[in-house]
Amino acid sequence: MTKEEKQIYKQEKSAKIKAIREKILSLSDQEREALSAISIPTIEGRFLSVHNVLMIVSQFPFMPTVVGGFKQWMKAGRSVKKGEHGAVILFPVGPKDDQGNLEDAEKFYSATVFDISQTESLSGEPEVKNYQFSSN
Repeated sequence: MTKEEKQIYKQEKSAKIKAIREKILSLSDQEREALSAISIPTIEGRFLSVHNVLMIVSQFPFMPTVVGGFKQWMKAGRSVKKGEHGAVILFPVGPKDDQGNLEDAEKFYSATVFDISQTESLSGEPEVKNYQFSSN
């Protein structure tokens, strides 16, 4: 990717995040409150922040159940189906404590996540109909 292409990509990504933010800001207080009650787990067992839930719900035309990045799904034995489009979320970066918990967010990066319905098994096993999330 050339320097010029990187700059265009960065501008497009920034514009997309700005559009998502504006969509969220246009929600009524009641809509925002209702959506903030939704919990969306990741394939790694963590739950997304309220902000990321709002970002995802504003991008997907369906209600996601379990989300993960491209590499996370590969590690879990699933691949993202060809032609699927993910949702952009933000994640904090900064120093961590002894337990690996973030102490203070110094900056945020964006990542793309996909719902389990946008993936398929790598092993050719039958598709999962009801994904059971365990909080253990």
